[in-house]
Amino acid sequence: GMELGPVTGELTKNIVALDPLYIADNNAERFSKIKQLWNTLYQGRLRYYVLDDWIDNPLQALPQNQLGFIVAVDWFNFKPQVIIERYIKVAYDLLSPGGVMLFTYNNCNYPKAIDKVDKMQYSYTIGKTLKQFCKSVGFEIVSSYDGEKEVDWCVSWLEIKKPGKLTSLRGGQNLAAIKKLWREE
Repeated sequence: GMELGPVTGELTKNIVALDPLYIADNNAERFSKIKQLWNTLYQGRLRYYVLDDWIDNPLQALPQNQLGFIVAVDWFNFKPQVIIERYIKVAYDLLSPGGVMLFTYNNCNYPKAIDKVDKMQYSYTIGKTLKQFCKSVGFEIVSSYDGEKEVDWCVSWLEIKKPGKLTSLRGGQNLAAIKKLWREE
């Protein structure tokens, strides 16, 4: 799996079972809080990537058709729609058939989200257009949420899935030692 924009690692703590786990952001300095969460042994299992939003494929260094889950919480909220669409397009190639991407964004189909743009807190994203783009890439929209009735709502989320059935040959990391099964005489 992969997390885009991990910030403090609060979400990362809940996805550590994903193996391998790719952590990606636009600035290597943002990994410092994540690196303090686990010991050096576990750190060796994480894979960190610094991304460049302005190239055609910012995720080109990652393995193709191998991820089961990509998550980006509070990361796309600050990016222009053209950049969000770029990541969605290239994420399709990273995900295995049946793989899922979950992300938040500022849906400016609603007035409260536009207020956040006016206050320069979030970027302007048109939710209806973004959903259409996801479908045009080939994703199925599994679920979405727009909390426009909440008191200080400002974030929507989308869960999109690459068609197919998610399978894996991988059994995960070894969690036990192999004991001797025979007796030496």
